[in-house]
Amino acid sequence: MQYDSLYQDKIGFFEKAAAKASKGKDLIQFADKYVGKAEYPFIARNYTLLQREFEQLFTSLEARKKNPKDLWLYCYYRAMLLATYHEHYGQKAKAEEYKNTAGKIITICERNREVKEREEESAVTHLKKETALESYDGAMLSTLW
Repeated sequence: MQYDSLYQDKIGFFEKAAAKASKGKDLIQFADKYVGKAEYPFIARNYTLLQREFEQLFTSLEARKKNPKDLWLYCYYRAMLLATYHEHYGQKAKAEEYKNTAGKIITICERNREVKEREEESAVTHLKKETALESYDGAMLSTLW
């Protein structure tokens, strides 16, 4: 199958990322290590497909408000693979473009994490207030009877 190595790479990436996430590991660090393990012949052979997949994924992720972190992480991984390709050919400017885009993706992931943490914190605060009001109301009722 022509796309088998690309497919296996994608499946392997998501499986290993999920395992790392369940252990609370830094996923950007994981993606960087995964890029380091990618062999150059794989990147060169699949360059056009990698580029097309990256561009389509990045465009669609930017267009939507909420996106799963794992897709942003995968997009980061692809950007770094493409940067590796251009570095190998001495195309420093193009490699920097992909690295800059990867940096933007990290910023987006961090911002999304902060928003999620604030939302979770807000939900916990709301529950605490509700619980406090309920126990307060209960205490008031017991004194009235």
